[in-house]
Amino acid sequence: ILSVRYRITLKPNQVATIDLIYGITETRDSCIALMHKYQDQHYKNRAVELAWTHSQVTLRQINATEADAQLYGRLAASVIYANPNLRADSALIQNNFRGQSWLWSHSISGDLPIVLLHIYDQESMELVKQLIQAHAYWRLKGLAVDLVIWNEDHGSYRQELQEQILGLITAEVNSNMIYNTPGNIYVKSVDQLSSEDRILFESVARVIIFDNKGTLSEQVNRHNIERVLP
Repeated sequence: ILSVRYRITLKPNQVATIDLIYGITETRDSCIALMHKYQDQHYKNRAVELAWTHSQVTLRQINATEADAQLYGRLAASVIYANPNLRADSALIQNNFRGQSWLWSHSISGDLPIVLLHIYDQESMELVKQLIQAHAYWRLKGLAVDLVIWNEDHGSYRQELQEQILGLITAEVNSNMIYNTPGNIYVKSVDQLSSEDRILFESVARVIIFDNKGTLSEQVNRHNIERVLP
């Protein structure tokens, strides 16, 4: 591995934006050739333009904005690197005595990271749509995740909520034409889960989102409080 060093100086409270261009090759000689190539300003500008174009095509494919992509990217960080702020309490995790094989009865292998979404209210369909969109964005980026949506409605509207969720999933899959890639979406009604299964799912989920704890952005960013450096 080699890199081109560029030194910057930041004054207190000053902000800098840095674009990083990564090149991967199989030999040392081709790696050096890439380094020399991207010292040329023309090639650097072209790389940034192509990256921006590819990003815009991806966002249009799932009908998302740049702000959506930034949010889904931050959420993906907690999927890849365990974030205790978005996981179940340690006490609940310690109460789980079931292993991966117990997920199989729910048609979930347990081989992929799990994101769990609790939905209590029909008014929260926008949050459902966001998580389904995030799931599509991750798949396009090569991040395989199983999204599990829990229909927590205990009233007479449970089936209606179930159908609305399934309708959103069908529309998203058909519009994005994402097939033959790992990562699925599962919708579970509360009456399908035992208390032991609930503990299992919440214990293994890398991220847990609730529809009664604020917007997706608020839940993802709630603990990302910037502290002033001394």
